[in-house]
Amino acid sequence: MDIGPYALQLFSGLSRAMVLFLLSAGLSLIFGVMNILNFAHATLWLLSGYVTFSIFTFLSEQFGASPWLLLPAIVGAVAVMMLFGLALERCLIRRTYERELPEQLLLTFALVLILGDVIKLIWGLENRRINLGVKPMEMFDTLVNPYHFVIVGAGIAVAAGLWYFLHRTRFGKIVRAAVYSRSMVSALGIPIPAIYAMV
Repeated sequence: MDIGPYALQLFSGLSRAMVLFLLSAGLSLIFGVMNILNFAHATLWLLSGYVTFSIFTFLSEQFGASPWLLLPAIVGAVAVMMLFGLALERCLIRRTYERELPEQLLLTFALVLILGDVIKLIWGLENRRINLGVKPMEMFDTLVNPYHFVIVGAGIAVAAGLWYFLHRTRFGKIVRAAVYSRSMVSALGIPIPAIYAMV
């Protein structure tokens, strides 16, 4: 029996599942700790993809095309989005901590519309793709895109990193405690707004 098509579907399914996990991990952490239903989470994720594309394109023009340039592009995009997220939390999200859910949804949905138009204004309406120039791998007599392995590896790394952060670091334990009782964490002298900003 030819297992090539089944292997291809397996790798494709795993990579798509990992994309959903990577997207939902941050959303669930934010909602669990901050009790903020961030409707703009996926749009911020999309924005980070475009920032990664721009940094990768710039580095490729400076140093020549190479798949390894994706790593500094991702690191640069993470740094940019961390600063942007911190500014967003300080200026807008922080004002909704004591608000009702409909008001949070209204604000974050407005961010969806605003950021969506900003993305269209800067990058246009065409699809943007990072061409790594990596050839498909042959496995089980079928061609498999190495992209699937990168996504699965990234998902496993993020899952392991989150587990270590939440269970083995002091700040992670504070975050877990804040999920159960914010008032108790605040009574211990731990600044809740600082925890929210970091998350």
